Amino acid sequence: MALNLNCSFTGTPVISGNGWSLAQPEKNVSLGLCYIKVQTITGSKEKINFIISNTSPNGPIKYENFSFVPNLTDTNNFIAQAYDYLKTLPEFANSVDC
Repeated sequence: MALNLNCSFTGTPVISGNGWSLAQPEKNVSLGLCYIKVQTITGSKEKINFIISNTSPNGPIKYENFSFVPNLTDTNNFIAQAYDYLKTLPEFANSVDC
């Protein structure tokens, strides 16, 4: 499970896994189609914490931390709920399941 999203970054330098710089602070760089994947997930029935990787065809671009309160009556597991939570955020509004 993952999400597809057209990615661009503005305002902070973005460094890929192999160390090359993708963006300067004053520039907006479009990277095209990226994959958003939940890498780790921890927590309890009160709060789920998870880390996503934002990956382009050239490798990892960025990692981000998120958290949400899980729905214990939902038939989806916590990983599926993490993806559902991401899709409620403005920066992932146009993402597509893949």
